[in-house]
Amino acid sequence: MIGRRRRREPPRIEISSLVDIVFLLLIFFMVTTRFAEEPVIDIELSTAEGESQAPEQDPKTLQIDSASKVYFLGKEISLDEVEEKLTTSLEGLEGAARTVRVEIDRDSKWQVISRVIDDCRRVGAQALTVPTDPDRGQ
Repeated sequence: MIGRRRRREPPRIEISSLVDIVFLLLIFFMVTTRFAEEPVIDIELSTAEGESQAPEQDPKTLQIDSASKVYFLGKEISLDEVEEKLTTSLEGLEGAARTVRVEIDRDSKWQVISRVIDDCRRVGAQALTVPTDPDRGQ
């Protein structure tokens, strides 16, 4: 037995303690990570102060009052005329110039608002702006 070498076993790594450490790190990162919150946009519809206010004379501005009446160039028009009026107003315009502004009273009916917005998209409006009242509280 003298002079006989002992066969050396290759080194082994004990995995059981490594698994514990991995789980501890996983729990640590799960607890300390801050997830991004989705921003919430709270929109209040603008209000009309009175029925006698004249709308802006911008050829691409529509107004819907509290009685859900639609105005174009200061004159009341029916819902069936919205698409026709917008088509002639946007004729020959390109890109951002095809933006339509829709001023909506907060008491307007959503059925009318939806129909006007659909008509704007149907005639090819590139963008649709709906102003809100910045002075209104939360």
